[in-house]
Amino acid sequence: MMLRVRKAEEHDLNFLVWIDIKDEGVSSSYMANWTDEAWAAHRAQIAAYISSDNKMAYVTEDAHSQRRIAGIYADILHVRDVVGRWRMFQTISTDLFPADGRFCAIFQLWVDPAYRRQGLGSQLKQRVADEAVRRQVGAIYTHTEAVNEHVIALNKKLGYAEIYRGPMWDDIERVALLKRLGGAA
Repeated sequence: MMLRVRKAEEHDLNFLVWIDIKDEGVSSSYMANWTDEAWAAHRAQIAAYISSDNKMAYVTEDAHSQRRIAGIYADILHVRDVVGRWRMFQTISTDLFPADGRFCAIFQLWVDPAYRRQGLGSQLKQRVADEAVRRQVGAIYTHTEAVNEHVIALNKKLGYAEIYRGPMWDDIERVALLKRLGGAA
């Protein structure tokens, strides 16, 4: 089987929404009681990762069957836009981020269980890092629940440094990690 990573396209939208709904590694399902309107708004939010200039999405697929087996999407943000929304910024220094305040935040990463531990997640994260560098963004941010020790270990192996541990928007302990591009966080 030959695998390829490519930029997500409109025909990948259902896959990107599906991996977000799966929400593996997350303790609570905030989507359980959503209305049809909420689902439509969420689908539009995910669609923006395909079409917006400040977002990006990639999929890994079997080149022959075109079966999608992994996906990632990320935002390019500015520290000033998240300081009021993300509780962790009340306790960490924004000096951890590049001087211009721009960073790439990985929103979702998913790999089919049958293909895990083969480096696909690392490849997708590298594709995002390469694109961030191309767009002159100086850091990549990600977070996960503290119980996801394998995810934390993977990120540290890839050069991310832990910058926060604790609650973010609810009472679940999460770990935030940052990787400076062109240098250590």
